[in-house]
Amino acid sequence: MVENVHFSAGGFNAQYGDKMSSVLDITYKQPKLFEASLSASLLGAQVYVGHGDSTYSQMHGLRYKTSKYMLGGLATAGNYQPTFFDYQTYITWKVGGKNKAQRAKSPWNMAFLANVSQNDYRFTPDSLSESFGGQDAKNLSIYYEGQEKDRFLTAFGALSTKGKVSKEVEIGFDLSGFYTNERENFDITGEYVLSNGNEQAEVSEALGTGIFHQHARNSLEAGVITLAHNGSWKRNANTLRWGVSGQAEVIKDHISEWEWRDSAGYSLPNDGHSMELFYTMRGDASMASARVQAYVQNEHKWNTESGQWILNVGGRLQWWSWNNEVLPSPHASVEWIPGWKRDVTLRLATGLYYQAPFYKELRDTVTDDLGVTRIRLNRDLKAQRSVHVVLGSDYYFRAWGRPFKLTAEGYYKYIDRMESYTVDNVRVRYSGKNDAEGYAAGLDLKLYGELVPGADSWISFSTMVARQRLTNGGAWIPSPTESRYNFSMLFQDYIPRLPQLKFHLKMQFAEGQPFYAPRNNQSWGRMPIYKRIDLGATYVFNAQTAKFMRAPSAKHVKQWAIQFEVFNLVGWNNVNSYFWVSDAYGHQWASPNYLTGRRFNLKITVDLK
Repeated sequence: MVENVHFSAGGFNAQYGDKMSSVLDITYKQPKLFEASLSASLLGAQVYVGHGDSTYSQMHGLRYKTSKYMLGGLATAGNYQPTFFDYQTYITWKVGGKNKAQRAKSPWNMAFLANVSQNDYRFTPDSLSESFGGQDAKNLSIYYEGQEKDRFLTAFGALSTKGKVSKEVEIGFDLSGFYTNERENFDITGEYVLSNGNEQAEVSEALGTGIFHQHARNSLEAGVITLAHNGSWKRNANTLRWGVSGQAEVIKDHISEWEWRDSAGYSLPNDGHSMELFYTMRGDASMASARVQAYVQNEHKWNTESGQWILNVGGRLQWWSWNNEVLPSPHASVEWIPGWKRDVTLRLATGLYYQAPFYKELRDTVTDDLGVTRIRLNRDLKAQRSVHVVLGSDYYFRAWGRPFKLTAEGYYKYIDRMESYTVDNVRVRYSGKNDAEGYAAGLDLKLYGELVPGADSWISFSTMVARQRLTNGGAWIPSPTESRYNFSMLFQDYIPRLPQLKFHLKMQFAEGQPFYAPRNNQSWGRMPIYKRIDLGATYVFNAQTAKFMRAPSAKHVKQWAIQFEVFNLVGWNNVNSYFWVSDAYGHQWASPNYLTGRRFNLKITVDLK
């Protein structure tokens, strides 16, 4: 359903909104003829149908995924039943004119984009047994009771109209809505034994035995509706763009979760007088707010003896009723295409970027005299602020008679009024305060091209240093997403005398990300190196490669393919997160949760015409 994707690591133009990190710009296809595709594999199935002509186009996509097979290889044995359902549609049509021929020439278009998805996660754990710690090895065995049932439902819809009011002026209007309903429910009890795993010792030393009980009944419901206007004015080498939008938000939240730990007969924490829960969080909150945003930007192109120059200057202005904060954001960028090298583009961008908080960032916590952590919404929370400086280049060239593209982008971002946060598996928890500052500096290199004629491949390397520290005098520590190096590659090949048989190889090597002790983001470590190699083979049948595809019964089949893949070919144990267990003295030990090992997949795809 996608025609083009553009990614920017920073320094993006004012029209792309208020974000501190990056922007993904997606352009959808508008098919002119009938096309369809069906595929099924061990991981799910998907269907795509598209059709159109000179006056309209429509696309529909339906996906069903299940990770039951993949999760079956995890160290924690149990019954995994995760399912994902997703439906998406994009419809466009011409407006105006008495007949089809007149509508085809109409300058006015309308479009409708909608998506609905539901993610259900059901898990009944049974047992876990694993060793960790290298030379100072430890063994952890856990026997579980209970289950987890989570459901995440999201829906989005947008209706837009766009057209020209004159030869130079184009305007548009958009009405969109977003809804999410999240349910997180689990009651899991585990009995564990943590022991010294030194195989040379005659007797295994028990470091901790105990029981833990984790409970949650959390729900979040949110609705957002937005009305927006945008437009552009083009004359010669100058393009002026503008936009304004109003947004209303309504949110309801309920949190009730706790954890009880018992080690060697002692409830933790243990003060010798009373039994306390290890962790408790409760809260009920609701909010209604409004946002107003506007932007304007101007792009001007001119030619000199040194080459072509493109200057883009703009700014954004936003206001939020929750804290009455007004945020001005100036942006500027310049591109240069040298006259002596037309296949090279150099660009420099800078600007001030704000990221106004959404609901989850507003959740501050207060611990009362009973040790219960309660949720409150922080009306004094300010938008996080960042200054970007980005220098990039694109170089198009030919080698071995084939096209290649090399992109390079270096960036530096300083962030203040930052909100510290931690990541545990897929759960992100914010502090609810402007309590930190940070920075990120990095370099992204990517080479696209046809290493083999007719088969696209790419190689990329990234390096990034991202640090943060508390503004009350804390030390600089790595940000949760820091990975100081990341190498990835996709290579595709085929047999010259058998081009319908294609092979692909994917590789990724990256430094492990930081991890933190529970509810203490100042005590941290780093996960081991992430390593993975995937290998696949695809055999394609079409009219050029198979005689049976030329039969009248196959006239509506464009091609079909069989693909076999091996995920994590070497079977490396990559760490995803850590499970923390305690001994009777309150010392915590981090036991790694590993990602899936080697897995196989078989996929069949049929393209129709």
